[in-house]
Amino acid sequence: MKTLTKLVFLLPAIPLAMTLFQVDCNICLAVTILVFVVCGYVYNRFVDNQESETDSDNNETAPTINESNPTTNLSTTMGTKDLCLQLLQKMNIKTIKDENEEDSFYFEFLGERMSFRANNQNSFIILFDTFWKKFPVENLEMVTLARKAVNRANIEYNGFKLLYTFNENTMWIHSNTYELLVPEIPQVENYFRQMLEQFLYAHKAFDEAMYELMKEEGEKEK
Repeated sequence: MKTLTKLVFLLPAIPLAMTLFQVDCNICLAVTILVFVVCGYVYNRFVDNQESETDSDNNETAPTINESNPTTNLSTTMGTKDLCLQLLQKMNIKTIKDENEEDSFYFEFLGERMSFRANNQNSFIILFDTFWKKFPVENLEMVTLARKAVNRANIEYNGFKLLYTFNENTMWIHSNTYELLVPEIPQVENYFRQMLEQFLYAHKAFDEAMYELMKEEGEKEK
């Protein structure tokens, strides 16, 4: 292409030389037209070659976009139960299968024993944290406050649901939550950890609600 470019600059000199040597005018005119045609062809070839080289450079330097999640590399076909088990394993948390409940597993997170229930046909998991606070049923005042605290915490906080049960002479406080868990969630490992931390906040939420209620009862007695 460089050789053809140099030739373009030499071609216009041909008609001029023919004029100096007194060549017939018709021949000079024909040669002049031919020179312009050749110059136009060479110019078009030069432009096409430049565009081709530019496209090639852009393709070589274009960044490669990886659509997969770089932090997890989890298969998008993985079911929810398998995903949950793998995420807990990545967090170095040991799981124990519940022998009496299908698709249920026990594990310990930040010192709290809890469990989850999930299967690979459903996109949601259920987290359970049971029997973590108790009150004797004989203490009617505390039982009444605990009931009110459960209702208040459920209204004022998200990420869990508080509930209570009575077992013989004891009132027990529990919590659970129903959460989405699929591999397509961005940064699913961080999402899962935050889910567990938010779920554990149920303990503090209940204590705060109890404190507020006791404070309110104290002010009424004044």
